[in-house]
Amino acid sequence: MKRVRGALMPVLLRFSLCAFVIAISILFIPGCPPPATDSGLKARDFVQVNRNGFGYIENLIDLNDYPWGLIYFQPDGAPEGHVYVSTGNGIDDQVLYEIGQWEFPIPPLRPGEIRRFRPDWGPRSWQSVLDIRHYELGPVYKTNGFRALQVYRPEGDDEPNYLYAGSSSTTPSLWRSPSGDRFDWEIVWSDPRKGSIRIMVVHNGILYFNFIPGGEIGDGSPGEIWAHDGKTVWNVVNDGFGNPDNKGIWTLASFNGYLYASVANLETGFEVWKLEGPNNEPPMLALANGGSDPSNEAAATSLVYKDKLYFGTQVFGGFTSGTAGQLFKGGELIRLDANDNMEVVVGPNSISGYGPGFDRSLNAYIWSLAEYDGELYVGTWDQATIYQYVVDYFPESISQLISFLILVSDYNNTENLDENLKRSPTPLSTALEAGGDIYRSPDGDTFIPLMNDGFNDPYNYGARNMLTVGDDLYVGMANIYEGLEIWRGTRSNSNR
Repeated sequence: MKRVRGALMPVLLRFSLCAFVIAISILFIPGCPPPATDSGLKARDFVQVNRNGFGYIENLIDLNDYPWGLIYFQPDGAPEGHVYVSTGNGIDDQVLYEIGQWEFPIPPLRPGEIRRFRPDWGPRSWQSVLDIRHYELGPVYKTNGFRALQVYRPEGDDEPNYLYAGSSSTTPSLWRSPSGDRFDWEIVWSDPRKGSIRIMVVHNGILYFNFIPGGEIGDGSPGEIWAHDGKTVWNVVNDGFGNPDNKGIWTLASFNGYLYASVANLETGFEVWKLEGPNNEPPMLALANGGSDPSNEAAATSLVYKDKLYFGTQVFGGFTSGTAGQLFKGGELIRLDANDNMEVVVGPNSISGYGPGFDRSLNAYIWSLAEYDGELYVGTWDQATIYQYVVDYFPESISQLISFLILVSDYNNTENLDENLKRSPTPLSTALEAGGDIYRSPDGDTFIPLMNDGFNDPYNYGARNMLTVGDDLYVGMANIYEGLEIWRGTRSNSNR
């Protein structure tokens, strides 16, 4: 059952013209055919291992939209571990609040959760292990989700292995548990400023995490990095590396002896800095101006693969300024070697031959990266889902929007849009190709499309997280209409 939200419609209708531009000029670019001896995972090797949003009633109450965190954790002394997921709740309501479209005076915060997969209970069973309702009074909760999960064992003979969680809240906090069990959590750091912890990484025995004051792209404050050794927490960076336009640290990675940090910058494109190196050097700029394009405003995911550091870029909301005659732009995949030499893997003049968004402008984010069975997997956020929603639920508005689009045809060639749509053999709802994509690569240079339809659900608009555990690849799909989905891909005889 679809979860229709009337509050989102002003924003959806405002951006609906995008669907028609894409249907005509963007979405019909063929992908690269897979090689004849392909033995990697395929879409048919995945099965859904949760009920949407963890069940209809729970999703209806909590709006479990995003699988913000996804990690495997095995406590000390436990015979086995579990896959844990942390949720982001009521995301579209949060966006409306941030852009001033929420009609009520209080922010629409829903309580965030952490759950763990219990296949011993059932093939789609997820046990709640941290529920904000047990720590905060409702009905309006301070914490609407946990953006980041990480496993970290502090140095010391008696230190246990901990599961850490970073929250998105009006009082953002760093939580931890030695067992991952319910009611076995403590807060080791918090900040009185509204904001979020969206990434954590272990580097040289220290747990580093970012903090973004304010909303999704900050409140104007520079990006911050903090460090934790199991006992104390201290600030490492609080000035955006000296650039007032650097508004938030979006991803962290340990690579080649350094801590690498990507910083969002809406003016000149994201930057990458490296710090906490082997010789106590001051922070050094490794990449500037969005890599290949200043419209690459942030890099929200990173991964070390085959001795190179990969960054997936994004354009906030999927819309550029249009100053160069381009309204929509896909995310790019950029990598650095040990000497910080940059290569564009997916983007303009790329190694793979794919342009931004894997040749689809609506793939505005490269949202997740993972290594599985020696291959690189790349997940996207596809904003076509938003326009798919308009097509499905508001078809009466299409003709008016087409007429309007013709009037504002500066960005794309839409002079014959009416006739093109009438002659198209493909229904508009199919032409959108809505749903997040996943691509994989055996070498980081050539890519094979695994799926481009959100696992056959156009409302799964992005692969928000991916996680490799043994022979399994878990994919967390964000879905603001039906509730988040978690899929597990496993090697099978079907493709060997």
